[in-house]
Amino acid sequence: MTYILALDIGTSALKAIAFSPEGRILFIRKAAFSTAFPEPGHAEQSPGHILAAVKKNIRHIIRDAGEPPAALSFSSAMHSLIAVDENGGPLTPCLTWQDNRSKALAAGLRNSPDGQAIYLQAGPPIHPMLPLCKIRWMKENRSEIFSKAFKWVSIKSFVLFHLTGEWAEDFSLASATGLWDNSRNQWSETAAGWAGIEIDRLPPPVPTLYRFPSIQKEIARATGLGVHTPVIAGASDGCLANLGSLARNAEDLVVTVGTSSAVRINLTHPIPDEKQRIFSYWLDEGQYVVGGASNNGGGVLDWLMKQVLSRRKSDIPDMLAGTKPGPENPIFLPYLFGERAPVWDAGARAAFIGMTPQHTKAHLLRSAMEGIIFNLLAIKKILEEQGHSPKNLIANGGFAYSGPWVQMLADIFGLPVTLQENPEASAFGAALQGMKALDWISDYADDAGFVHTEKTVMPDPERRAVYDGIFPVFQALSEAVLQLSVVS
Repeated sequence: MTYILALDIGTSALKAIAFSPEGRILFIRKAAFSTAFPEPGHAEQSPGHILAAVKKNIRHIIRDAGEPPAALSFSSAMHSLIAVDENGGPLTPCLTWQDNRSKALAAGLRNSPDGQAIYLQAGPPIHPMLPLCKIRWMKENRSEIFSKAFKWVSIKSFVLFHLTGEWAEDFSLASATGLWDNSRNQWSETAAGWAGIEIDRLPPPVPTLYRFPSIQKEIARATGLGVHTPVIAGASDGCLANLGSLARNAEDLVVTVGTSSAVRINLTHPIPDEKQRIFSYWLDEGQYVVGGASNNGGGVLDWLMKQVLSRRKSDIPDMLAGTKPGPENPIFLPYLFGERAPVWDAGARAAFIGMTPQHTKAHLLRSAMEGIIFNLLAIKKILEEQGHSPKNLIANGGFAYSGPWVQMLADIFGLPVTLQENPEASAFGAALQGMKALDWISDYADDAGFVHTEKTVMPDPERRAVYDGIFPVFQALSEAVLQLSVVS
């Protein structure tokens, strides 16, 4: 059996998926991760637990398939940071993208000339999620750990080192750190200087199709891999979600809603935005993914159903059936976890506005789902300001399994929403990069026959008209509430 094994290291889970040369899913294994929030603004995971999950699920897939893969290829969540010693031992937990401990540092840098220069060079807007800001925070607040740190690495770099014995950071994840120079494809001396480190304290950067020469013998014995099984660096999960969705240019808009959410298009070049509202990340040579990511996606719904409504997700269709969109409903500002795009305010807070005694749990549910999508529409509007008006909308992430979510997305965006047979877009994108690295395909366009459209959900004209009237109110309320938070 010939297959590529894609390892997708997400925020909440690892997915190990075996893909055939034709792009079919053969086997899939998953392992959930827990995130600790030991202090306000801190979000931490165990690097050791994640590494153990990777090794365990490689072993399980090989057992399922009966033989090792033709290659491993990796996808990973962005903005993670771990301090390690010379042997790769973690000196800190893995600080995830949700970690906002450097909020004050990021706020000071963002509006400074240095911050603007770093953003224009690096790609992501200045925000406490960035390793750039987290490293500076560690220097100022954890000096003992900072002085002992041999390198500052992502969770993917950590895993790859323990598999291969080689430190490396792929260009895609590097371009999401705030420490990158997009014009030169190398670490930025300017950004590293602000963070307080030398360049050699970061892993050597490698292209996303980089092939590690070997796997460590003890890892091979523990997993069933061959010592010379190719390991492909791969890219970030957001960029690979676009690649795996068959998005190829600015006409294809990809909306992903998992724990967080994002709106992205593919371009041949980065787009700097003077207001620092959108990112530009490397995917492959001459290919960038441009857009905005929100902290608030399915995680908001998880919180609402558990903490407020005391209902199960399976109840959502029946609850929504008793409501309809309209200006009489509450408006929900979905900034439960602070916010990245479009407002870039780590201190932003969520709010229901316009409540009356007549509103029920079902109204709160509808308003929360609408608010999450309105926020994504605001990101699309920023792309339109930059001269890009996508014609096609591709949906992926956990919400793509939910009919009510997808219909609401079509109605609010006013575009047909394409759902694909393979919902594991990031993992499939990693597999495609593996195929290209092995010369199974010469170009990503060769994958056109791999993923088949499952269905297209059309917007309802009447609901769209209602939402067109509500969206400006959502924007006005967002601006007013965010301004109040600044004043307070």
